[in-house]
Amino acid sequence: MQRAGDIDPGLLDQSRGWPATTDAPPTRPGERAVAGGRAGAEGKPRPVRRGSYDPKNDPKTSYGPRAPYGPPLPHPPSVPHTLPTTPHGPSVSHQPPVPHGPSAPYPSAVPAPPGTAPGLHDPAGARHRPAAPLTAYERHTAHGSPAGPGPADTAGAPAGDPADDPADEPEAGPVHSVGILGPVVLFGPDGPTAPSGSVVRALLGSLALAHPLPVNADTFATRLWPDRTAPQARQCLHTGAHRLRSWLLNATDGGLGVVTQPSGYALTGGDMPTDLARFRHATERARQLADPQSRLRHLQHAHSLWRGRLLEGIPPECVDHQAQQSLMLEHTGHLQDLARAALDARRPREAIVAARRACEEDHFNESSHALLMEALTAAGMRVAALDVYEHMRNRLNRSLGIAPGEILKQARGRVIGR
Repeated sequence: MQRAGDIDPGLLDQSRGWPATTDAPPTRPGERAVAGGRAGAEGKPRPVRRGSYDPKNDPKTSYGPRAPYGPPLPHPPSVPHTLPTTPHGPSVSHQPPVPHGPSAPYPSAVPAPPGTAPGLHDPAGARHRPAAPLTAYERHTAHGSPAGPGPADTAGAPAGDPADDPADEPEAGPVHSVGILGPVVLFGPDGPTAPSGSVVRALLGSLALAHPLPVNADTFATRLWPDRTAPQARQCLHTGAHRLRSWLLNATDGGLGVVTQPSGYALTGGDMPTDLARFRHATERARQLADPQSRLRHLQHAHSLWRGRLLEGIPPECVDHQAQQSLMLEHTGHLQDLARAALDARRPREAIVAARRACEEDHFNESSHALLMEALTAAGMRVAALDVYEHMRNRLNRSLGIAPGEILKQARGRVIGR
């Protein structure tokens, strides 16, 4: 017995399993198929005339063997952006509708009407605002690669501005230089390379950190081989120095070398054979510039020379801790100068980044925290600036048992408007 909704097997196309009569559409629920048309619940056939059935008006049916899930959805008609003109200008009543709500697309998805300026068009007004382009310092801190001033940093600068003056651009480094502001490597035209031996690498980093002063041979040998006698440690250091001298001769074609002095060994090869010397030179040159934009650009270039921790990968016993602490204080001062230059250039976002890194290097430095409060205030975040003061006050009281100094109190007074 055939149930309602079943198709008569005699009316099926055996090769495809679809109704053999192409003029009659498939059945709906509650109907059964008969020859020549549909049958309702009462079983009476409904004649279907050829060409009178429009499948687009029947969403419950299938549309043939090649489209079992329905026909392809038609593309929405393109909305013409040619606006009708009125005596008062182009009419805005025929603009395409602007979506709204949390799922609304970015303003760039809405095309701009003809005759408007190129760029993003937001008919809804100030609801969406694109973020400002990243500056050179933010691109460096985001990707970890040295970056100079980009087009977004000098956009809108008038002719003759220091941003376009080639004389104020940071100087290029030498052909070969030793990098210690991060992993110890040798920079050259073919890219960075490093010696294979740990002793040779530690000696290269120590010579670059002490440049232009020599490294005391007895002190370094004792730190590197504390379990050996002084003659044995001195002989091992002599062998390491010979290997380093041969490696530098082959890698730099005589550009860099190691010389023996009465007190120990020294690195030779020009005025700035290390990235530390280039960092200090760029910092000193930036302090002599009066223009805030140029000073900020030179400080950013100096900061981009840091690739990680000082002498990264060198055993701690091989590092002169006094020189390392002195350099870390120098780097903290550089970050403070970078934050001040960003504030002078009216770039509070970059000032916040630099001041926050200075606070992370020294958690008890009140000058760095005062700069962070000033940068947050310049960016309009006064509540965050007051939070920095309260956090620093609690830290000083809990760890050292002292109250905030005068520099922090003055910074708090400027935040609250006193």
